[in-house]
Amino acid sequence: MKLPKYGVGYLMQGVSPRHTRAYPWQNRLHWPMFFVTTLTIPAFYLELAATTTELQTLGSALYFSVFIAFAAYQLFMMRLSGTPAIYLRQNSIDLMMTLGAAFSLTGTYGTWTTLEWLMRSGFVILVVARLFGSLHSWFTPKGVARLAIFGVFSLALAGAGFYWLEPNAKSYSDGLWLAFVSGATVGYGDIVPSTPASRFFAVFIILIGYGLLSLVTAGLAAAFVDQKEHPQTTALRREIKDLHQEVMLLRNELRQWQRGDSVQNAVSGEKPSI
Repeated sequence: MKLPKYGVGYLMQGVSPRHTRAYPWQNRLHWPMFFVTTLTIPAFYLELAATTTELQTLGSALYFSVFIAFAAYQLFMMRLSGTPAIYLRQNSIDLMMTLGAAFSLTGTYGTWTTLEWLMRSGFVILVVARLFGSLHSWFTPKGVARLAIFGVFSLALAGAGFYWLEPNAKSYSDGLWLAFVSGATVGYGDIVPSTPASRFFAVFIILIGYGLLSLVTAGLAAAFVDQKEHPQTTALRREIKDLHQEVMLLRNELRQWQRGDSVQNAVSGEKPSI
């Protein structure tokens, strides 16, 4: 799906509908790649807070899956587009996702250096940007319901994440509450993130929550405004349509008059008056 050329759209423009081979496949693979992008979230926290070898192996497997999926997707779309260099330049966010997943496979577990923290923080921001870029078609008044459902689902998963990562969250309800106050940027202070893993998770939830709340609020406001202005808009469109028909009628009459005038001048041998 092609994004508008602003914001993250500069890095995620997709292909034009004129590409009859690449465009249909881009639409088919849109949601599978969205799901692949979400796999980086559990992979990140398994790498950060895993306490057993099995969980660490699972985190590496998720990162490897993301790397293979994005690499294969880019190669496939570059081949279909027919202009690999242009496609890669216009969709560089996918290239960065591939490199970020590959870099994450080389990291250590539990303790990270300052450089690793910075690079992984940038990767998290990149993941959030791609997730919201994939949902751009929902950023309309009609997409508010889907955004709200996605927000509720994200909140439920975030509650489980805090329950796992935060020692002060003694139950799932505590984790859910911490996820809500973090995503809503309220922060009552009764339960606060106390470990590096839960604090970083809180940053991630705040970024997603702030964006979702803003979009849902803006969508609801736009829906109310559109509902109020719909009668005036309908009347205006009707008047424009009537005006267009009148202009077409006048144009046809003018052409007929010019054609008749030309025939009369040709018969009389006079030059056209217009």
